[in-house]
Amino acid sequence: MPDAQRPALEDAETAPVATAPSGGAPLLPFIPILTEAPTLPTPVAPAAPVAPAVATAPAETAPASSPVAASVVPAPAPAPLPVPAPAPVYAPPIEEEATAVIPSPPAQVSPAPPSPQPQQPEKPQKPATGKRRRLWQTVLILVLLAIIAGGIAGYRIISQNPTIYQSSLKGSLDGWQNDHNCAQKQDGYHITASSICYAPVDSQADADVSVTVTQPGGSGDLFYGIILRSTPGQHYYLFGLDGNGEWAFVNIANNSAQPVYLVQPTLDAAIHGGLHQTNTLEVKMKGSRFDFFVNGTQVGEITDGHYTSGLIGLSGEDGVEVVYTNLRINKMPGA
Repeated sequence: MPDAQRPALEDAETAPVATAPSGGAPLLPFIPILTEAPTLPTPVAPAAPVAPAVATAPAETAPASSPVAASVVPAPAPAPLPVPAPAPVYAPPIEEEATAVIPSPPAQVSPAPPSPQPQQPEKPQKPATGKRRRLWQTVLILVLLAIIAGGIAGYRIISQNPTIYQSSLKGSLDGWQNDHNCAQKQDGYHITASSICYAPVDSQADADVSVTVTQPGGSGDLFYGIILRSTPGQHYYLFGLDGNGEWAFVNIANNSAQPVYLVQPTLDAAIHGGLHQTNTLEVKMKGSRFDFFVNGTQVGEITDGHYTSGLIGLSGEDGVEVVYTNLRINKMPGA
């Protein structure tokens, strides 16, 4: 390079960078390029105010006498920076609109809670149902206890005094003798001779025996009634009465022997004397003790231990007709 141009270049390299006036954008530095044919410098337009971060320096004009001025090339203008403003401007309104729609669904759910409210009053009915169930259970338990208690009591009564045999003695009878001496008839069991007609039961030791008897004809001095602890052909007891209103208790040692009066014939106001009169005889025997009743009234008692058990039957006498009805044989309590 010629020495004449070297000072001008050095002056351009050391020249200070120009700054924009107050409030303007800074200007970029400008480096002139020297050529063999210098030309006048062309002024550079300032950069657009949109890009604050980039500024261009104004073209520095070389002196007219400088040979370098004609060859200066202006620096290209910097490209404007993209504006990021639209992203933050529209994003918040979208979020606000999205959040604004969220409260609307609860408005649709609010009618649902009132629907179960009418069912809530039904809950107190459950304890009532439970109370009714417990009440019925208590009633059933009480009924069962009453049935059990009644059954136990009935069992005790039956076990203490069960019926061994019971019959009206009218019409056709099972197990009874039926001939001209002991005849089964519609009005009762007729005995017309000195005969013993046995009930269809086994030998009894202790028993409560009762029977109803009527004398339609014959002598009033002969005894008839209940046969106790009999061994046929050997011995028996007789609790009987006659048509005169007397009762007696007799021991017959054998069929041919004379009777032994354990209780002598005795008049009693409880006895209905005479023909066609009805009387109910009852004897309770337990062990050696005998209690005697006529028409529900006790007429006597005795203790005798000749015979401990035997058959039970009904008796008659020659020349006397008697009719028996309503025979009942029960076990004695505790027997």
